[in-house]
Amino acid sequence: MRKERLLLMAVLAVSLLPRLHGVENPLVGTHSWRQTDTAAMARNFLEEGRGFLRPAIDWRGETDGAVECEFPAYPYLVSLLYRLFGVHEALGRLLSALFFLTGAVFLFLLVREVIDARTGLWAAAFFLLLPLDLFYSRTFQPEAALVMSCAAGVYFFLRWTRSSGTASFLLAALFTSLAVLIKVPTLYLGLPLVYLAYLGSGRRLAALAVRVRLWLFAALVLAPVVLWYHHAHQLYLSTGLTFGFWPGQGGPWSTWRMVFSGEYWNRIIFLHLAERHLLWPGFILFLLGLLLPRASREERVFDYWMAAFLVFIVLLPERHFYHDYYQLPLMLPVAVYPAKVCARYLTLKGWKQKKRALAGGLIILCLAAMAYKSFSRYDHHLALEDPAGAWRPYRLLLLLQERTEPGDLVISALGNDPTLLYLSRRKGWVIPPELVTPAYLKDKTARGARYLAYTPLPDAPAGLDLTRALSAADEVVAEEQGALLVRLGPP
Repeated sequence: MRKERLLLMAVLAVSLLPRLHGVENPLVGTHSWRQTDTAAMARNFLEEGRGFLRPAIDWRGETDGAVECEFPAYPYLVSLLYRLFGVHEALGRLLSALFFLTGAVFLFLLVREVIDARTGLWAAAFFLLLPLDLFYSRTFQPEAALVMSCAAGVYFFLRWTRSSGTASFLLAALFTSLAVLIKVPTLYLGLPLVYLAYLGSGRRLAALAVRVRLWLFAALVLAPVVLWYHHAHQLYLSTGLTFGFWPGQGGPWSTWRMVFSGEYWNRIIFLHLAERHLLWPGFILFLLGLLLPRASREERVFDYWMAAFLVFIVLLPERHFYHDYYQLPLMLPVAVYPAKVCARYLTLKGWKQKKRALAGGLIILCLAAMAYKSFSRYDHHLALEDPAGAWRPYRLLLLLQERTEPGDLVISALGNDPTLLYLSRRKGWVIPPELVTPAYLKDKTARGARYLAYTPLPDAPAGLDLTRALSAADEVVAEEQGALLVRLGPP
């Protein structure tokens, strides 16, 4: 037991070091829109003295910014850290890393219970050192808390099915509910949990259906979810601000037909999972692990877990198609399969057998290739977090900070990306530049807009000229290196 703990601590320490690199970087680069939205909530909780029930974003227009959103536990926790240490985005990054490492600990504990400690250590190591896990586990967004909650929920539920202990039961309900609060489709966890409950009831469906505690568990998980999202919808009705969860709000539900296309599954399986998450050597090890026999019925919980995740993919096809971080929770069960391969073949006794020695050598080559590609990709993501060198609107940011006042409402015509508003500490609107028209500017000026900010991005329409939408009362304050800042006149 002591050896296991030491090895686990070594794995955690080694995986923490790269996550500390660039921890103070500004929130630009990969998925900066997601990070700055979350960071804006944390900062607004602090600076506007908001309670937990009224999270607010910067692209609020003339409203107070209260927004329909996922359960804001993560940004609120960051805001509490801000109260103690001041506003430093590094605190959010460190909290994410802490959550992710804790998730790896629960994964180790779960695999140790179901298979063995050796496989658990390999699973934790794989999970922590995959390239996108490395990057997203230190970004300013709630995915790390989601991953931790999923791992902890399944682990404590397994403990409860074995011992019927009240503490395990309550912890399982707490973490599972938190996971669903963060992302509602995480209800897919119900399948592996029901499977564990089925095993715990002696594989009798009739006994499973009448267990009062299972119905109580479902109520404890779902009640906070229903209460929160009802409250969040009331915020939407009062301000019109939402991240879009339901049909009719611009959410992804209307695009479910894309799941029937070959392009969709090619992107999910081969680009996202094989290329970006696991890397091709890791994907090969994963496929080999799928072929290995299961040591027990309980081990099949990882098969059911992966199968259940397909429901998540089908429910939110557009999000999974465009955003690879949506598959981060899938890496929890996926990491178990290459871990089984390593635990089986990378043993001291195995080197004495020619076939096992050959397999072990090939596995080591795969691991070396994975490590090299993982860290090189990680460095690539970090390089994009240099605002002066890699972020195109940097000059526009400087102009906003120099030429406007903190209370000025700004129209950021850089697409639906709040990064510029967040970094400049301004509030206002975000809009694609091609939608800027005289009528739009007139309407927003009447609502209090004071400035229009724009710089051409690589995907901007060719020949776009926003000055054509200006009125005689508007004044071009600055036009430098493609950056355009306009003071809007009276409506």
